[in-house]
Amino acid sequence: MGRQPTAINPTLYDAKVDLIIQLDDMSFNDTVFCKHSLSSDSDDDCAAYVFYLDWCGHCRSYAQIYKSLARDIHGWNKVVRMAAVNCADPLNEATCQANDVLFFPFIKYFPRNSSNPKYGIPMKAQQSVREMRDLITQMVLLDYNTNRSPHWPNFDFLKNVQKYSELWKNMDKSVSLLVVIFEEGAGSLLLLDMTKYSDRLVARRSLNNHSLADSLHIKNFPSMAIFKREQMKPLLVAELRRLLFNELERFLISENGKNEIGENAVQNRSLCEADIVKCRQKYFVSENDMLKSIRYAVFDEVARNGKNLSGNNLTAIRDFLDILAKNLPTTTIYYNISDATKELINSKKAVNLLGKMRDFIDQNEDVIPIKEYKKKFLNLEDENDHPFPTEDNWEHCAGSNPKFRGYTCGLWTTFHALALQAYKNGLN
Repeated sequence: MGRQPTAINPTLYDAKVDLIIQLDDMSFNDTVFCKHSLSSDSDDDCAAYVFYLDWCGHCRSYAQIYKSLARDIHGWNKVVRMAAVNCADPLNEATCQANDVLFFPFIKYFPRNSSNPKYGIPMKAQQSVREMRDLITQMVLLDYNTNRSPHWPNFDFLKNVQKYSELWKNMDKSVSLLVVIFEEGAGSLLLLDMTKYSDRLVARRSLNNHSLADSLHIKNFPSMAIFKREQMKPLLVAELRRLLFNELERFLISENGKNEIGENAVQNRSLCEADIVKCRQKYFVSENDMLKSIRYAVFDEVARNGKNLSGNNLTAIRDFLDILAKNLPTTTIYYNISDATKELINSKKAVNLLGKMRDFIDQNEDVIPIKEYKKKFLNLEDENDHPFPTEDNWEHCAGSNPKFRGYTCGLWTTFHALALQAYKNGLN
Protein backbone atom coordinates (compact mmCIF):
# COMPACT_ATOMS: atom_id res chain seq x y z
CA MET A 1 0.00 0.00 0.00
CA GLY A 2 2.71 2.47 1.05
CA ARG A 3 6.50 2.19 0.89
CA GLN A 4 8.86 1.19 3.67
CA PRO A 5 11.83 3.59 3.69
CA THR A 6 15.43 2.76 4.40
CA ALA A 7 15.65 3.89 8.00
CA ILE A 8 17.39 3.66 11.34
CA ASN A 9 14.67 5.42 13.33
CA PRO A 10 11.05 4.26 13.64
CA THR A 11 8.51 5.99 11.42
CA LEU A 12 5.11 7.47 12.25
CA TYR A 13 3.47 5.84 9.24
CA ASP A 14 2.73 2.18 8.52
CA ALA A 15 3.60 1.07 5.00
CA LYS A 16 1.02 -1.73 5.20
CA VAL A 17 -1.91 0.44 6.28
CA ASP A 18 -1.36 4.12 5.55
CA LEU A 19 -1.88 5.50 2.04
CA ILE A 20 1.33 7.51 2.27
CA ILE A 21 4.56 7.03 0.35
CA GLN A 22 7.52 7.11 2.73
CA LEU A 23 10.74 8.35 1.18
CA ASP A 24 14.34 8.56 2.33
CA ASP A 25 17.59 10.17 1.24
CA MET A 26 18.17 7.49 -1.39
CA SER A 27 14.74 7.71 -3.01
CA PHE A 28 13.63 11.33 -2.57
CA ASN A 29 15.33 13.01 -5.54
CA ASP A 30 14.64 10.24 -8.03
CA THR A 31 10.98 10.09 -7.00
CA VAL A 32 10.13 13.77 -6.67
CA PHE A 33 12.13 15.27 -9.48
CA CYS A 34 10.53 13.42 -12.37
CA LYS A 35 13.00 10.55 -12.65
CA HIS A 36 10.55 8.06 -11.21
CA SER A 37 6.85 8.75 -10.84
CA LEU A 38 5.08 8.40 -7.52
CA SER A 39 2.31 6.67 -9.42
CA SER A 40 2.87 3.40 -11.19
CA ASP A 41 0.69 4.37 -14.13
CA SER A 42 1.39 8.06 -14.66
CA ASP A 43 4.23 10.54 -14.69
CA ASP A 44 1.82 13.45 -14.31
CA ASP A 45 1.32 13.42 -10.55
CA CYS A 46 2.28 16.12 -8.10
CA ALA A 47 2.81 15.52 -4.40
CA ALA A 48 2.40 16.91 -0.91
CA TYR A 49 5.19 16.01 1.53
CA VAL A 50 5.25 16.21 5.28
CA PHE A 51 8.70 16.46 6.83
CA TYR A 52 8.52 15.29 10.44
CA LEU A 53 10.48 14.07 13.46
CA ASP A 54 9.39 10.70 14.77
CA TRP A 55 9.87 11.81 18.40
CA CYS A 56 8.12 15.19 17.97
CA GLY A 57 4.85 15.49 19.91
CA HIS A 58 3.31 17.88 17.37
CA CYS A 59 4.34 15.52 14.55
CA ARG A 60 2.78 12.52 16.29
CA SER A 61 -0.46 14.42 16.78
CA TYR A 62 -0.49 15.74 13.23
CA ALA A 63 0.20 12.29 11.79
CA GLN A 64 -3.43 11.33 12.50
CA ILE A 65 -4.71 14.29 10.45
CA TYR A 66 -2.26 13.51 7.65
CA LYS A 67 -3.30 9.85 7.56
CA SER A 68 -6.97 10.84 7.46
CA LEU A 69 -6.23 13.32 4.69
CA ALA A 70 -4.46 10.63 2.67
CA ARG A 71 -7.50 8.36 3.01
CA ASP A 72 -9.90 11.18 2.17
CA ILE A 73 -8.17 12.16 -1.09
CA HIS A 74 -6.84 8.76 -2.08
CA GLY A 75 -9.17 8.88 -5.07
CA TRP A 76 -7.11 11.80 -6.36
CA ASN A 77 -3.97 9.69 -6.72
CA LYS A 78 -3.89 10.09 -10.49
CA VAL A 79 -3.22 13.76 -9.80
CA VAL A 80 -1.74 14.21 -6.34
CA ARG A 81 0.00 11.83 -3.96
CA MET A 82 0.78 12.03 -0.25
CA ALA A 83 4.31 11.36 1.01
CA ALA A 84 6.43 11.71 4.14
CA VAL A 85 10.08 12.00 5.19
CA ASN A 86 11.42 11.44 8.71
CA CYS A 87 13.98 14.17 9.38
CA ALA A 88 14.92 12.62 12.73
CA ASP A 89 16.56 9.77 10.86
CA PRO A 90 20.24 10.52 10.19
CA LEU A 91 19.90 8.86 6.79
CA ASN A 92 17.63 11.71 5.65
CA GLU A 93 19.73 14.63 6.84
CA ALA A 94 20.78 15.85 3.39
CA THR A 95 17.21 15.79 2.03
CA CYS A 96 15.80 17.76 4.95
CA GLN A 97 18.58 20.33 4.71
CA ALA A 98 18.13 20.75 0.96
CA ASN A 99 14.43 21.46 1.54
CA ASP A 100 15.12 24.12 4.19
CA VAL A 101 13.11 22.30 6.82
CA LEU A 102 13.43 24.43 9.97
CA PHE A 103 10.32 23.45 11.98
CA PHE A 104 8.02 20.44 12.25
CA PRO A 105 5.73 19.26 10.90
CA PHE A 106 6.71 21.03 7.69
CA ILE A 107 4.65 20.49 4.52
CA LYS A 108 5.64 21.26 0.96
CA TYR A 109 3.73 20.88 -2.29
CA PHE A 110 5.82 19.87 -5.29
CA PRO A 111 4.19 20.70 -8.65
CA ARG A 112 4.56 18.27 -11.50
CA ASN A 113 7.80 18.69 -13.46
CA SER A 114 9.66 19.87 -10.35
CA SER A 115 13.41 19.43 -10.86
CA ASN A 116 14.91 20.54 -7.53
CA PRO A 117 13.88 21.46 -3.95
CA LYS A 118 13.36 25.15 -4.73
CA TYR A 119 10.18 24.28 -6.66
CA GLY A 120 8.54 23.01 -3.47
CA ILE A 121 5.87 25.38 -2.09
CA PRO A 122 5.56 25.46 1.73
CA MET A 123 2.04 24.95 3.06
CA LYS A 124 0.66 25.64 6.51
CA ALA A 125 -0.15 22.46 8.43
CA GLN A 126 -3.88 23.08 8.87
CA GLN A 127 -5.56 21.36 11.80
CA SER A 128 -8.42 19.67 9.93
CA VAL A 129 -8.78 17.41 6.93
CA ARG A 130 -11.21 19.85 5.30
CA GLU A 131 -8.80 22.77 5.53
CA MET A 132 -5.90 20.70 4.22
CA ARG A 133 -8.04 19.32 1.39
CA ASP A 134 -9.04 22.84 0.37
CA LEU A 135 -5.43 24.01 0.51
CA ILE A 136 -4.19 21.15 -1.66
CA THR A 137 -7.02 21.83 -4.11
CA GLN A 138 -5.84 25.43 -4.43
CA MET A 139 -2.30 24.18 -5.11
CA VAL A 140 -3.53 21.75 -7.75
CA LEU A 141 -5.50 24.50 -9.52
CA LEU A 142 -2.44 26.78 -9.58
CA ASP A 143 -0.37 23.86 -10.85
CA TYR A 144 -2.94 23.17 -13.58
CA ASN A 145 -2.96 26.78 -14.73
CA THR A 146 0.82 26.62 -15.11
CA ASN A 147 1.42 23.13 -16.49
CA ARG A 148 -2.01 22.13 -17.91
CA SER A 149 -1.40 18.41 -17.92
CA PRO A 150 -3.60 16.71 -20.56
CA HIS A 151 -4.04 13.76 -18.20
CA TRP A 152 -5.51 15.84 -15.39
CA PRO A 153 -9.15 16.91 -15.18
CA ASN A 154 -10.03 19.94 -17.28
CA PHE A 155 -10.60 22.56 -14.58
CA ASP A 156 -11.58 25.28 -17.06
CA PHE A 157 -15.21 26.32 -16.80
CA LEU A 158 -17.48 24.97 -19.49
CA LYS A 159 -18.07 27.49 -22.24
CA ASN A 160 -21.58 28.27 -23.45
CA VAL A 161 -22.72 25.97 -26.23
CA GLN A 162 -25.25 26.34 -29.01
CA LYS A 163 -25.63 22.65 -29.82
CA TYR A 164 -25.69 19.52 -27.70
CA SER A 165 -22.84 18.00 -29.73
CA GLU A 166 -20.55 20.84 -28.64
CA LEU A 167 -20.57 19.45 -25.10
CA TRP A 168 -18.54 16.48 -26.34
CA LYS A 169 -16.02 18.46 -28.35
CA ASN A 170 -12.39 17.34 -27.84
CA MET A 171 -13.44 14.52 -25.52
CA ASP A 172 -12.15 10.97 -25.77
CA LYS A 173 -14.67 9.02 -27.86
CA SER A 174 -14.20 5.93 -25.70
CA VAL A 175 -15.78 7.74 -22.74
CA SER A 176 -19.58 7.67 -22.83
CA LEU A 177 -20.52 9.77 -19.79
CA LEU A 178 -20.19 13.49 -19.15
CA VAL A 179 -20.70 14.92 -15.66
CA VAL A 180 -21.26 18.67 -15.32
CA ILE A 181 -20.95 20.29 -11.88
CA PHE A 182 -22.73 23.64 -11.61
CA GLU A 183 -20.72 25.36 -8.88
CA GLU A 184 -17.42 27.21 -8.82
CA GLY A 185 -16.10 26.06 -5.44
CA ALA A 186 -17.39 22.51 -5.05
CA GLY A 187 -16.78 21.75 -8.72
CA SER A 188 -13.00 21.52 -8.50
CA LEU A 189 -13.18 19.14 -5.52
CA LEU A 190 -15.67 16.90 -7.28
CA LEU A 191 -13.57 16.88 -10.45
CA LEU A 192 -10.67 15.57 -8.39
CA ASP A 193 -12.92 13.02 -6.67
CA MET A 194 -14.03 11.73 -10.07
CA THR A 195 -10.51 11.16 -11.44
CA LYS A 196 -10.70 7.58 -10.17
CA TYR A 197 -13.40 7.01 -12.82
CA SER A 198 -11.58 8.81 -15.63
CA ASP A 199 -11.77 5.69 -17.81
CA ARG A 200 -15.59 5.88 -17.69
CA LEU A 201 -16.46 9.56 -17.58
CA VAL A 202 -15.34 13.11 -18.21
CA ALA A 203 -16.17 15.67 -15.53
CA ARG A 204 -16.44 19.42 -16.14
CA ARG A 205 -17.41 22.34 -13.96
CA SER A 206 -19.74 25.13 -14.97
CA LEU A 207 -20.69 28.53 -13.63
CA ASN A 208 -24.23 28.91 -12.34
CA ASN A 209 -25.24 31.25 -15.17
CA HIS A 210 -24.36 28.77 -17.93
CA SER A 211 -26.98 28.33 -20.64
CA LEU A 212 -27.10 24.62 -19.84
CA ALA A 213 -28.30 25.37 -16.31
CA ASP A 214 -31.13 27.42 -17.79
CA SER A 215 -32.13 24.73 -20.26
CA LEU A 216 -32.21 22.12 -17.48
CA HIS A 217 -34.16 24.52 -15.20
CA ILE A 218 -31.48 24.27 -12.52
CA LYS A 219 -32.05 26.98 -9.93
CA ASN A 220 -30.37 25.55 -6.84
CA PHE A 221 -26.61 25.14 -6.54
CA PRO A 222 -24.42 23.15 -6.31
CA SER A 223 -26.11 20.79 -8.78
CA MET A 224 -24.94 18.01 -11.04
CA ALA A 225 -26.08 16.69 -14.42
CA ILE A 226 -24.96 13.43 -16.01
CA PHE A 227 -25.17 13.00 -19.78
CA LYS A 228 -24.67 9.97 -21.97
CA ARG A 229 -23.15 10.37 -25.40
CA GLU A 230 -25.75 10.76 -28.16
CA GLN A 231 -28.57 11.26 -25.63
CA MET A 232 -29.73 14.86 -25.29
CA LYS A 233 -31.74 14.26 -22.12
CA PRO A 234 -29.53 13.91 -19.02
CA LEU A 235 -29.52 10.57 -17.23
CA LEU A 236 -29.57 12.33 -13.87
CA VAL A 237 -29.91 15.82 -12.45
CA ALA A 238 -29.22 16.09 -8.72
CA GLU A 239 -28.97 19.05 -6.37
CA LEU A 240 -27.11 19.29 -3.08
CA ARG A 241 -30.28 19.80 -1.01
CA ARG A 242 -31.72 16.47 -2.09
CA LEU A 243 -28.43 14.60 -1.68
CA LEU A 244 -27.94 15.97 1.83
CA PHE A 245 -31.51 15.13 2.82
CA ASN A 246 -31.04 11.58 1.55
CA GLU A 247 -27.94 11.28 3.74
CA LEU A 248 -29.93 12.55 6.73
CA GLU A 249 -32.69 10.00 6.13
CA ARG A 250 -30.17 7.17 5.85
CA PHE A 251 -28.61 8.26 9.14
CA LEU A 252 -31.97 8.47 10.94
CA ILE A 253 -33.07 5.07 9.64
CA SER A 254 -29.77 3.59 10.74
CA GLU A 255 -30.09 5.14 14.21
CA ASN A 256 -33.69 3.94 14.64
CA GLY A 257 -32.87 0.43 13.56
CA LYS A 258 -29.73 -0.16 15.61
CA ASN A 259 -31.37 -1.61 18.72
CA GLU A 260 -33.90 -3.66 16.81
CA ILE A 261 -31.26 -5.04 14.47
CA GLY A 262 -28.97 -5.92 17.37
CA GLU A 263 -31.71 -7.73 19.33
CA ASN A 264 -33.00 -9.60 16.30
CA ALA A 265 -29.50 -10.59 15.22
CA VAL A 266 -28.81 -12.25 18.59
CA GLN A 267 -32.18 -14.02 18.56
CA ASN A 268 -31.83 -15.20 14.97
CA ARG A 269 -28.25 -16.32 15.52
CA SER A 270 -29.24 -18.40 18.56
CA LEU A 271 -32.02 -20.15 16.66
CA CYS A 272 -29.82 -20.79 13.65
CA GLU A 273 -27.05 -22.26 15.78
CA ALA A 274 -29.54 -24.47 17.62
CA ASP A 275 -31.64 -25.69 14.68
CA ILE A 276 -30.44 -24.97 11.15
CA VAL A 277 -33.58 -26.53 9.60
CA LYS A 278 -35.95 -24.17 11.42
CA CYS A 279 -33.53 -21.34 10.72
CA ARG A 280 -33.71 -22.01 6.98
CA GLN A 281 -37.49 -22.11 7.00
CA LYS A 282 -37.78 -18.88 8.94
CA TYR A 283 -34.96 -16.67 7.70
CA PHE A 284 -33.63 -17.96 4.37
CA VAL A 285 -35.03 -17.68 0.87
CA SER A 286 -34.75 -20.32 -1.81
CA GLU A 287 -32.30 -19.94 -4.67
CA ASN A 288 -34.49 -22.24 -6.76
CA ASP A 289 -37.57 -20.08 -6.15
CA MET A 290 -35.77 -16.92 -7.21
CA LEU A 291 -34.20 -18.45 -10.31
CA LYS A 292 -37.51 -19.99 -11.42
CA SER A 293 -39.24 -16.62 -11.03
CA ILE A 294 -36.48 -14.70 -12.81
CA ARG A 295 -36.57 -17.06 -15.77
CA TYR A 296 -40.32 -16.80 -16.00
CA ALA A 297 -40.18 -12.99 -15.81
CA VAL A 298 -37.42 -12.34 -18.36
CA PHE A 299 -38.33 -15.12 -20.81
CA ASP A 300 -41.96 -16.19 -20.57
CA GLU A 301 -43.46 -12.85 -19.55
CA VAL A 302 -41.36 -10.81 -21.97
CA ALA A 303 -42.26 -13.05 -24.88
CA ARG A 304 -45.90 -13.42 -23.92
CA ASN A 305 -47.49 -11.07 -26.49
CA GLY A 306 -45.11 -12.06 -29.30
CA LYS A 307 -44.52 -8.43 -30.33
CA ASN A 308 -41.17 -6.88 -31.14
CA LEU A 309 -39.36 -5.24 -28.24
CA SER A 310 -39.00 -1.48 -28.64
CA GLY A 311 -39.34 1.87 -26.92
CA ASN A 312 -40.13 1.97 -23.23
CA ASN A 313 -40.68 -1.78 -23.08
CA LEU A 314 -37.19 -2.50 -24.39
CA THR A 315 -35.68 0.04 -22.00
CA ALA A 316 -37.54 -1.48 -19.04
CA ILE A 317 -36.39 -5.00 -19.91
CA ARG A 318 -32.82 -3.82 -20.38
CA ASP A 319 -32.84 -2.03 -17.01
CA PHE A 320 -34.35 -5.05 -15.23
CA LEU A 321 -31.67 -7.32 -16.69
CA ASP A 322 -29.03 -4.84 -15.54
CA ILE A 323 -30.39 -4.81 -11.98
CA LEU A 324 -30.46 -8.60 -11.91
CA ALA A 325 -26.93 -8.92 -13.30
CA LYS A 326 -25.53 -6.49 -10.73
CA ASN A 327 -27.52 -7.43 -7.63
CA LEU A 328 -28.64 -11.06 -7.73
CA PRO A 329 -26.97 -12.71 -4.70
CA THR A 330 -24.39 -15.35 -5.63
CA THR A 331 -23.31 -16.49 -2.13
CA THR A 332 -25.07 -17.96 0.90
CA ILE A 333 -24.51 -19.19 4.47
CA TYR A 334 -27.48 -21.55 4.06
CA TYR A 335 -25.58 -24.78 4.63
CA ASN A 336 -23.96 -23.93 7.94
CA ILE A 337 -24.55 -20.67 9.74
CA SER A 338 -21.00 -20.64 11.11
CA ASP A 339 -19.32 -21.22 7.75
CA ALA A 340 -17.94 -18.57 5.46
CA THR A 341 -20.18 -17.65 2.54
CA LYS A 342 -20.66 -20.39 -0.02
CA GLU A 343 -20.93 -19.73 -3.74
CA LEU A 344 -24.23 -20.40 -5.48
CA ILE A 345 -23.12 -21.94 -8.76
CA ASN A 346 -26.43 -21.65 -10.60
CA SER A 347 -26.89 -18.04 -9.51
CA LYS A 348 -23.39 -17.15 -10.75
CA LYS A 349 -24.20 -18.73 -14.11
CA ALA A 350 -27.53 -16.89 -14.19
CA VAL A 351 -25.80 -13.57 -13.49
CA ASN A 352 -23.46 -14.22 -16.41
CA LEU A 353 -26.41 -15.02 -18.68
CA LEU A 354 -28.43 -11.99 -17.58
CA GLY A 355 -25.47 -9.69 -18.12
CA LYS A 356 -24.99 -11.01 -21.63
CA MET A 357 -28.68 -10.52 -22.39
CA ARG A 358 -28.37 -6.90 -21.27
CA ASP A 359 -25.31 -6.50 -23.50
CA PHE A 360 -27.22 -8.10 -26.37
CA ILE A 361 -29.88 -5.41 -26.07
CA ASP A 362 -27.25 -2.67 -25.85
CA GLN A 363 -25.54 -3.88 -29.02
CA ASN A 364 -28.69 -4.06 -31.13
CA GLU A 365 -30.94 -1.51 -32.78
CA ASP A 366 -33.96 0.16 -31.21
CA VAL A 367 -36.19 -2.76 -32.15
CA ILE A 368 -35.50 -6.43 -31.35
CA PRO A 369 -37.78 -9.12 -32.84
CA ILE A 370 -39.06 -11.33 -30.06
CA LYS A 371 -37.82 -14.41 -31.93
CA GLU A 372 -34.27 -13.08 -31.81
CA TYR A 373 -34.62 -12.28 -28.11
CA LYS A 374 -35.83 -15.81 -27.33
CA LYS A 375 -33.20 -17.41 -29.54
CA LYS A 376 -30.42 -15.47 -27.82
CA PHE A 377 -31.75 -16.37 -24.39
CA LEU A 378 -31.98 -20.09 -25.20
CA ASN A 379 -28.49 -20.10 -26.69
CA LEU A 380 -27.11 -18.48 -23.55
CA GLU A 381 -28.93 -21.04 -21.43
CA ASP A 382 -27.10 -23.78 -23.33
CA GLU A 383 -23.77 -21.99 -22.89
CA ASN A 384 -24.33 -21.63 -19.14
CA ASP A 385 -25.51 -25.21 -18.46
CA HIS A 386 -29.16 -24.25 -17.91
CA PRO A 387 -28.92 -22.42 -14.56
CA PHE A 388 -32.68 -21.93 -14.21
CA PRO A 389 -34.36 -24.95 -12.52
CA THR A 390 -37.52 -24.88 -14.62
CA GLU A 391 -38.46 -28.49 -13.84
CA ASP A 392 -37.95 -28.27 -10.07
CA ASN A 393 -40.82 -27.74 -7.65
CA TRP A 394 -41.24 -24.55 -5.69
CA GLU A 395 -39.55 -24.76 -2.29
CA HIS A 396 -40.36 -21.97 0.18
CA CYS A 397 -42.89 -20.59 -2.28
CA ALA A 398 -44.84 -23.83 -2.62
CA GLY A 399 -48.54 -23.26 -1.89
CA SER A 400 -51.20 -25.58 -0.51
CA ASN A 401 -52.43 -25.74 -4.08
CA PRO A 402 -50.45 -25.15 -7.31
CA LYS A 403 -52.54 -22.07 -8.02
CA PHE A 404 -51.30 -20.40 -4.84
CA ARG A 405 -47.99 -18.62 -4.30
CA GLY A 406 -45.34 -19.98 -6.72
CA TYR A 407 -44.22 -17.35 -9.25
CA THR A 408 -45.61 -14.28 -7.48
CA CYS A 409 -44.06 -15.37 -4.19
CA GLY A 410 -40.73 -16.04 -5.93
CA LEU A 411 -40.80 -12.67 -7.66
CA TRP A 412 -41.64 -10.88 -4.39
CA THR A 413 -38.76 -12.73 -2.71
CA THR A 414 -36.43 -11.81 -5.58
CA PHE A 415 -37.21 -8.10 -5.32
CA HIS A 416 -36.47 -8.15 -1.60
CA ALA A 417 -33.22 -10.03 -2.18
CA LEU A 418 -32.21 -7.56 -4.91
CA ALA A 419 -32.96 -4.59 -2.67
CA LEU A 420 -30.91 -6.01 0.18
CA GLN A 421 -27.99 -6.95 -2.08
CA ALA A 422 -28.04 -3.52 -3.72
CA TYR A 423 -27.85 -1.97 -0.25
CA LYS A 424 -24.92 -4.23 0.68
CA ASN A 425 -23.19 -3.42 -2.61
CA GLY A 426 -23.59 0.26 -1.81
CA LEU A 427 -21.91 -0.20 1.56
CA ASN A 428 -18.98 -1.91 -0.16
